[in-house]
Amino acid sequence: ESIKAKTGFLANLSHELRGPLGIMMNAVELVLDGLCGTVSEDQRETLEMVRGNGEHLMDLINDVLDYAKIESGRVVPQKTEILVNDLLKDMVGVVRAQAESKSHELSFRSSDEALAISCDKRHIRQKLINLLTNAIKYTPEGGKIQIWAERTARHKIKINVQDSGIGIEQSSRHKVFSAFERIENTYALSQVGTGLGMPLTKKLAEVNGAIIDFSSNPGQGSHFWLIFPAIEVGAQIRMEDRKELPIPLAKGEMLLLIEKDEGERKMIMRYLTHLGYKILSAGSRIEAMELLRNNKFDLAILDNSATEDNSDNIVSALRQDSEKGRLPILMITSRAFVFDIEKYLRMGIDRCLVKPLQLKQLGITCRELIDGTYTGAVIDSSDLDLHETRKQDKASASSTRTRLMELDDLLH
Repeated sequence: ESIKAKTGFLANLSHELRGPLGIMMNAVELVLDGLCGTVSEDQRETLEMVRGNGEHLMDLINDVLDYAKIESGRVVPQKTEILVNDLLKDMVGVVRAQAESKSHELSFRSSDEALAISCDKRHIRQKLINLLTNAIKYTPEGGKIQIWAERTARHKIKINVQDSGIGIEQSSRHKVFSAFERIENTYALSQVGTGLGMPLTKKLAEVNGAIIDFSSNPGQGSHFWLIFPAIEVGAQIRMEDRKELPIPLAKGEMLLLIEKDEGERKMIMRYLTHLGYKILSAGSRIEAMELLRNNKFDLAILDNSATEDNSDNIVSALRQDSEKGRLPILMITSRAFVFDIEKYLRMGIDRCLVKPLQLKQLGITCRELIDGTYTGAVIDSSDLDLHETRKQDKASASSTRTRLMELDDLLH
């Protein structure tokens, strides 16, 4: 019971922190994109610093939330075929700037053969980013970091991350995968973190059927590895061939935004107006009902905090409002657990975006809901991959049961 209570507390705390932080980061994004006027180089440099530190804080909060989700047993991996060489090349690109900031030599050794594993894409990316950022963080300036993959005996794929860093004492080995533990030496304690990165990496490896281990010597660096069962390489879109999807523009549609928080309401309206949408906003149920009586809408966007006590009434009213048929409804929520989303789906919500809200994600989702080309019922902001092509699947929207099954796959 104490573990359950602690997990619930961590999850709720993380959700509450992600909301306000998401607003701040999106506000910075709007300014950097020039939607609030011209930005000088000095201003841009300062804002980039704010954004970088905000992203770091969000990563720490997400570590806590992800750990709480795993502890609660609510993580179901959505496995797909992963081409390992493409994945590692992509991960090196993600952390290269961080490595260069410490003058590290970061190298990727590509395998001569095509290697493939079956794994949840977001989970494997998160595991490798944790391993690489730890290698960068715990290696003094001018060090060497290598990442490579190889086929081992018994048809296994081994992914390796090796550094020339401070290493780990044998007496501290047991702390590496223990939650909230920190290795006690001067250099390690000078690095910021929650103590959850490696425990989270281990748990994500386990739920995907992988093994993680390491070897290390003080002053000589560390070598971490992940071992997965190998699979045959099938038809796969190579990462370097994918093109980032453009954010679709509006066609003059009218949106209703029900959002209690004035700052978030202004930010969402500014961004969606920039895309070409016409928007009317309400901060309460009464205001929303008044707007519904006098206007016709193509999409309704609700924040769960603004509709918590009257969601059923608002959803019912929205359904009766549309002259063109069933009005699509998007819920923005800070609650990411299955039982929360299930409640919204049973009310008739079409799709949920989990905070912290990403504005580009919002733009894509609005277009998909209006066009009827969306699939699935929920997107966690940390799961969005703008490089993935979405396919139309209207059948998934017709059955609540089907959508709940999709939810178990998509919600991490």
